[in-house]
Amino acid sequence: VGPPHGTAARFREFAHMAAIGWTGPANGTIQWQCGGSLIWDNFVLTAAHCAVDSRSRAPDVVRLGDLDLFTAADDEHAQQFGIVAIVRHPEHRFAARYHD
Repeated sequence: VGPPHGTAARFREFAHMAAIGWTGPANGTIQWQCGGSLIWDNFVLTAAHCAVDSRSRAPDVVRLGDLDLFTAADDEHAQQFGIVAIVRHPEHRFAARYHD
């Protein structure tokens, strides 16, 4: 089964793509709410508005190599890491959406 529109990605086709998530405090379920790009060995670039969710919580996990976050079928090569630090553009303002 592939995506409803388009073509399913192949293994390693978009290896730089990252999913950014928030681990739920109650049950440990991860909500994948943002995407990013791996730009260096341990740096993922994303939009500044992804620095916090609607409850002002910072994301805590990033996942690479997973073609479908909603199934375990392709998890053999996926890698998941805890987020150590978040660096926002110094001129980013959430209300203005500039430097996002």
